[in-house]
Amino acid sequence: MKQVFRKERNIGLALIAANLILGRFTAMPEFALGILLGLGLAFLLIGSLPAKAYNGLKSWKNSIRRRLMYQLRSKIGSQKHASDTEVGQESYPLTRSPHGSIMRPNPQWLGWPRD
Repeated sequence: MKQVFRKERNIGLALIAANLILGRFTAMPEFALGILLGLGLAFLLIGSLPAKAYNGLKSWKNSIRRRLMYQLRSKIGSQKHASDTEVGQESYPLTRSPHGSIMRPNPQWLGWPRD
């Protein structure tokens, strides 16, 4: 059976190799080398996870990204523009929720929609 290596594993190996080379031939601070080594180890561990755990981690990361993008869009969309509103009224542009439904963002709302 052919073994497939993920790109995270290759990035981790490259960062660890860069750490060893830079530590040996340059006068880089230990703190910077430690950050480089830590990132390399993290990538190496993520790249060597079993498929089930890797896919779970990947889906968790994507759900966090969707949440943050939704909150960012709702805050940007809820900003009041003089050209969009009449005097004394607030108007918000229509946006799409992560589930695809059209909704108006609420500026006081900071949570995630519960369907």
